[in-house]
Amino acid sequence: MLSIFKRKNLVELVSCVNRICDLTAPNRPRSEESRSESRYSRSIPIVVGPFGHDDDAANGLFVGLTRDLSDHGIGIVVDREIETEELFVAFWFGEEETQEPWFFRGRVKTQRRTGMGLWSVGIEFEEFMNRSRRKQIAPLFDRAKKLLAVETCS
Repeated sequence: MLSIFKRKNLVELVSCVNRICDLTAPNRPRSEESRSESRYSRSIPIVVGPFGHDDDAANGLFVGLTRDLSDHGIGIVVDREIETEELFVAFWFGEEETQEPWFFRGRVKTQRRTGMGLWSVGIEFEEFMNRSRRKQIAPLFDRAKKLLAVETCS
C-alpha cells in the first residue's frame, strides 16, 4: 500500500517526466515524404576528427554520441561546434566484434546549438575509409580504441 507521501512524490515525478517529454522532440523519423531512407535511433559512442589534417590528426580527436543513423549519414551530439566541413567519424565495438575501429569520412550538413554546451550535428557519409584510406587512418586506430574502450564495472 502506498502512503500518501509516496503517492504524492510519484504523481510529482510523473508530472515532471511528462513535462520533459512535452518540451523535447523524440528521436523519430520525419514524415515519409521528407525522408527517402530509414533512420534508426541509436546512442553509440563515437570518435570524431577533422579530415585532411594528417600532421596532427590524433590530437584533434574528440568523442561524441550518435543520435540516429541512416544508410548514408548520422546525427550526433558533441560538446563543441565543429569548425570543419569535412570530418571523419569512428565506431568501435571492441575486438570481439570488429578488430579495428571503422572510420567514415563525411561532410557536415546541419549543425545547431542545443544548449548546455552541446551541439547537434547532421553528417552525410561519403566514404568508408578502412579500405580506401587505410594508410591515412592506421595511425589513429590505437587512439580511437582508447577513446572508445568499453570498461566494465567490477
